[in-house]
Amino acid sequence: MASQENSSSAQNLQLVRLPRVLALTGVSSATWYRGISSGIYPAPIKIGSRAVAWRMADLMPILENGVQGVADGSK
Repeated sequence: MASQENSSSAQNLQLVRLPRVLALTGVSSATWYRGISSGIYPAPIKIGSRAVAWRMADLMPILENGVQGVADGSK
């Protein structure tokens, strides 16, 4: 049981780049960035001078509830 919790914690700490985010959510990059601007989707974190990523833990609510569920505010 402890190893499963460690695995889950490690997955939530994982950083995901934009192509993977788009593949997981099924939205276009324009829709994704529009959602960030409107506060629907989480903002990226800077991982380098010209690179950003998203925390898997921040993406989990979207993946669990679906993109539409997050956009509607329903949980």
